[in-house]
Amino acid sequence: MRFPSAITCTILSSICLFSTPAFAGGKLRAEAVVGWDSVAQSTTSPVVNAFGSSKVNGTVYGGAIGYDLPVASILSIGADAEINGSTGRHNFGSSYLRIGRDLYVGGRVSLKILPSTRIYGKLGYANGNFASEAGYYGHGLSMIFSDNVNLSGIRAGAGIQQTIFGPAYVLAEYRYTNYSSGFTRNQVVTGVGVRF
Repeated sequence: MRFPSAITCTILSSICLFSTPAFAGGKLRAEAVVGWDSVAQSTTSPVVNAFGSSKVNGTVYGGAIGYDLPVASILSIGADAEINGSTGRHNFGSSYLRIGRDLYVGGRVSLKILPSTRIYGKLGYANGNFASEAGYYGHGLSMIFSDNVNLSGIRAGAGIQQTIFGPAYVLAEYRYTNYSSGFTRNQVVTGVGVRF
């Protein structure tokens, strides 16, 4: 399946928006994240489901860029764009399910609860890649069924940022994604970032 042009347009629009004069009072940021990744597939999913487990766990890793624009003394609104990968893969005999790259773009609201601490919530569009293969061998037959799809979904998350010095900060975040075709995803990540 080709990478949807709508996603490309959304990401490019976000980057262009960050560079407009209206955002001159905000802060651009860049982050690197790593953490726990768990994908579940419904048994009614039309994607090949012969890998012997309804969940696949792994490690998610990636990076993001974002922008925060203060709208009040303790309140900011902003946007995020993120790309990450995952080590998630489950093998069951001659079958497997592998978790591929994941893209996200969305908005967020953050609240300063202490001079160096912020909490935030986020909501946006996610696009995940999933590959599966199921093999059948027996009775003189050898068949391979494979599928590689990009699925769209909605992601919601919440987290906390703690400044450690100057423009640098650490973060912890939980996010949940509901994709099409019966896939859902839970992630808990930590990361480091810097504001420009």
